[in-house]
Amino acid sequence: MNPVAAFLLPLLISARYIGYQGPARDYFLGGTVGVVDKLGTYVLPSIFSKVEYLGHGLYQTTSIDAPDRFSFGKVHAIYNHSGALIKLKIPAECTFERLFWLGKEASTRPDLPLTRLPSDSLLQIRKNDKLGICDVNGAIVVPPEFDHMEQPGDVVALICKGSQLQETCRRGGFVFNVEDHSIKPVNDKLKFRFDEIYANDMHVFSEEGRLGYLGKDGSVAIADKYSAASSFVDGAALVSVERNSRLGGWKHLQVDRGGIENPPDVDRMLSDAPETIAAKKRDQLTTTVAHRLPEKRGFYWVARFKCEPDRTIEHTLPSRYNFDSYLWKVSSVRNVDRTKMFFNFLLDYDLPGMTRREVHDLLGDDDNDLVKAENSNSLCYHLSPGLYSLYGAKLKIDFGDDGKVVRYKVEHLEQPEPEWLKSFRPAGQR
Repeated sequence: MNPVAAFLLPLLISARYIGYQGPARDYFLGGTVGVVDKLGTYVLPSIFSKVEYLGHGLYQTTSIDAPDRFSFGKVHAIYNHSGALIKLKIPAECTFERLFWLGKEASTRPDLPLTRLPSDSLLQIRKNDKLGICDVNGAIVVPPEFDHMEQPGDVVALICKGSQLQETCRRGGFVFNVEDHSIKPVNDKLKFRFDEIYANDMHVFSEEGRLGYLGKDGSVAIADKYSAASSFVDGAALVSVERNSRLGGWKHLQVDRGGIENPPDVDRMLSDAPETIAAKKRDQLTTTVAHRLPEKRGFYWVARFKCEPDRTIEHTLPSRYNFDSYLWKVSSVRNVDRTKMFFNFLLDYDLPGMTRREVHDLLGDDDNDLVKAENSNSLCYHLSPGLYSLYGAKLKIDFGDDGKVVRYKVEHLEQPEPEWLKSFRPAGQR
């Protein structure tokens, strides 16, 4: 093995075991998402918080949460290539959560176009915060009594109940087969990472710090004897064994589903490395522009991601510094810098002459700790805290006798230095 490959292999295996994370899941929250065709016409209107392309010309949408548009909504639906809603039969007292499996033919034919769900498709459902699975006719296949469900790999998926979920991993669980709907228990001594799923019917597990592979029947297929292990790709996985100090270094191997070990095929495995996958995801980004939209206030980013030859998923994302009434009011919770937001507020609104009610509707209740020193004809708001929250800025808005804004001012705010901060200074400087 050449020295460059020997250097990269441990990094590659550990990275693939961690799994590709991609952008934060809430990266596009706060905007709207839709689907446009090659002429720029909306196939799905830009009214969703999330749109996922499922393949085969199908899209899954997530609504925008009514009170907080910076959170995913709870209403999910599936649309076809033409933008038509696919009606789903869901058991009573349950809600549709996501598509779980598209059926055997679709899983083996990625180019199969679909206008409706195949008869052997499975849907994930929710009831009282518990997850289950039903078929396209609304018949329950897995009762809604589970707390975590992986997306199936080839034909199996790991599902877990609350007692099996831990802070950093899952312990034990059940293997669900999407073809025969069988459920088999897994040894509760085995641990599984949250970002790992079945791949080629094999699942990485750990026990006492060593890694092995679980088979699709829920039993151990390859014993836990590795220090690092990747997911299976085309019937093979990269593994590493830490050798003793006399031999030095690590021994890198390629293992097949039968547990047979061979020297690693680096070129083939590098083609599926996280960095390669990330580059492919970046290639899907077709355009991204920032501009002011005529029908909206502030600046917006519009990013389009190619999903079909004649379709793109379009994200309309507001600038983080746009004035947003909701974010202004919950700035302490979401750590929002009101200073830059206020500058954009002045671009969008004519503050002088606004009534007290109009100001209150946009900015909410004033900050009580600032108002004590002010008269009743003023509203005061924290803008941004300074070092140790001792020094910052405040916005003061004064109203005239007619209840309208006559002036506003951003002022430097100083507060007495607390005793605990003085204790950090040398005795002669206190």
